[in-house]
Parts: sequence; C-alpha cells; structure tokens
Amino acid sequence: MAGVIAFFISMLALPAAQADGSAGASPVPAPQGSAPTKPVGAVAADAPPTGPPGIAEALARVEGIARADSVAVNRVWYEPSSNAVVVYLPPTPAATLSRFENQVATLAATTHGFGLTITLASRTVTQTEAVQARVEADHAYWAARGATISSVGVSPSGDIVVITAVTKDLAVITHQMDVRYGGGIRVSPADSLPEPVSRQSDFSPWVAGDRYVSS
Repeated sequence: MAGVIAFFISMLALPAAQADGSAGASPVPAPQGSAPTKPVGAVAADAPPTGPPGIAEALARVEGIARADSVAVNRVWYEPSSNAVVVYLPPTPAATLSRFENQVATLAATTHGFGLTITLASRTVTQTEAVQARVEADHAYWAARGATISSVGVSPSGDIVVITAVTKDLAVITHQMDVRYGGGIRVSPADSLPEPVSRQSDFSPWVAGDRYVSS
C-alpha cells in the first residue's frame, strides 16, 4: 500500500451503539498532542459522544478484524475533521496487510456516511515507547547540554516520540536527539519552566503562619 488508502463509501448504516455503550469499544481520552497509545489487544479507540451513527461499532469492528488476523495496530480513532475512522499500522507483511485492507474495505461498504483511512506508520508503539523511556531517563544528560525537557510523549500515529524542551538552540538539540535515538523524534520549544517556590518565597500578608489581627 502506498501511504494512505482511503475508503469513502456511504451505503448501509451500521447498527447504532447501545445507549449504555456496550455495542462499541470503550473510549479513552483523546490525545493532547502526544497521547499514549496502545498495541493490538488493547488498541486505543476513541468514539466521540457526538460521532455519527454507527461509529462506535465501526471502531470495535476494526479492532476485531485486526485481532483476528494478529495485525498489530498502533491506533484506531474517529477523526471529526475528515469524518473518517483512522487506522495507523506499523510496518506489516504484504500478505497480512492485503487481507486487512480487504476486510476493512468490506466494512467500509457498510459504513454510514464516514470514511475509513489506513496509514502505515514507521514502527510499532512498543518500539516508540522504548525510545520514550530512554528520553525520560536522559533528563540530566540533556540538561548538561543546554536542554531542559518539559514533556515526552507519543504521537497519535504511534511512531514518533514527541518532546518539548527549553533550549537556546532547538535545531542542534533536535539533531543530537536524532543521532542518539536513531530518528523518529519531534522536538518543539517549550516556554520557560516556572521557578521553584517554597513557603519562604511568599510575602506578607500571605506568608504561612503570619499573624492575622481582626478588630
């Protein structure tokens, strides 16, 4: 498959999810720029409460197709901006990928006005999380090189480690991180970190223990 394969077919409606949500996958919080993702068997699936009819069941069925054929899925979710169920897969054997595409195409033919998009990521979530753990363990290493890391996470696609850091030379730090971790790194500038405070940092009349006189 070259890049992205999209199916936008509107035919028969999938049955709507039950009111108690039992017909669809249990939703997890949507990512804030760098949300954690999950490998197959615990696929991150986001079904918004205002999604189109049948979206929850479509997400659950995509997960089921993946599990039945042992397809490793980085992430499955509904994207409102494109009105599509988005599936990110890590590198997958051609035969396995072809079967999955065919099964998802069959599912697309029964969707209710939204598309299904399959996109290949560069690696698995597990591999990305291993790099994430290395970055998190390297705070002191990067601080000594002029970069204070403020956050580390995983991209929605599951193959990019997303980092925010306070540094004077973002391009240099990004290059050094790519070399150290083997690529798959995205570094963004962070605002200055807040100064640490204590009770002694406060001042009257807010200092803890300051005497208060009431007339």
